[in-house]
Amino acid sequence: MAGKGGRRPGAGRKPKRLDPVTQSPIRAADLVLAKNLPQLLEVALALALGGDKTMLIYCIDRVMGKAVQPIDLDVKRTAGRLASAIGADPEFLIRRAQQLAYEDTAATGS
Repeated sequence: MAGKGGRRPGAGRKPKRLDPVTQSPIRAADLVLAKNLPQLLEVALALALGGDKTMLIYCIDRVMGKAVQPIDLDVKRTAGRLASAIGADPEFLIRRAQQLAYEDTAATGS
């Protein structure tokens, strides 16, 4: 008796359609960017070499690795001391400082 098992053409789960309408917007954008990556790189390089300072810094950071940005790890301790001095919640002070920093950055555009 000959066996009928094994691999057969057309068997198995069908692959999902790569339709931008039915996918998440992020996945659809990823596909479009990946498809057009060579042209995007040419434009970015042309802008960087043409004198666009922001694009030049971005390109250098991507190739060489962005420098580590210093951060203050003592923020919670300082917020705790300040909160106890003025009778406030330290988490509130941290969130408020972050909010003010964000608003300041948005207002100055940097």
